[in-house]
Amino acid sequence: MIVAAVPSRWLVRRVRDPARAYHLNVLVTSALLLVTLPLVAVALDGVGHCLVRSSLGGPGPFCGVTRSVALTLGGDLSGAWSLHPMGIVVAATLVAQVPIRLRALRRGAALRLRFDGAVDAAIVGGCAIVWVLGANATA
Repeated sequence: MIVAAVPSRWLVRRVRDPARAYHLNVLVTSALLLVTLPLVAVALDGVGHCLVRSSLGGPGPFCGVTRSVALTLGGDLSGAWSLHPMGIVVAATLVAQVPIRLRALRRGAALRLRFDGAVDAAIVGGCAIVWVLGANATA
C-alpha cells in the first residue's frame, strides 16, 4: 500500500533497515486506519457526498470508498456495497496487512512483497470500473 502514517526518512533512521521500515510503516498505517475508519461513518453520517464531488461538481471514481470501508469495518456489508463495492476490497486489504506485515517483520524480509503494487493497481482499476459502470451510489 502506498499510504504512509510515519515519515519514511524518520523511520529508516530509527530502524536502519529500509525493508523493515517499509513493513513497519504499512503495519502502523493499516492499524491506524482500522481503528479510525469506523469513526468516519459516525462523523460522515448525513453527509451526502464526498469532498471531490462538492469541489468538482460531480462524483469521482473514489467517491463513497471511505464510507464504504467504514461500514465494512462496522459490519454493514450491504450498506458498504451500496455505497461503493470496492470499499469491501479496500477494507479486506487493510485487515490483511496486519498479519502479512507482522509475518514479514518477524521473518526479517529483506524485500518488499511482490504483490504490493499489484494490489494498489487492482484497487484503483476496480474503482475506475465501478465509476464507469455507475455502480457506486454516489454517482
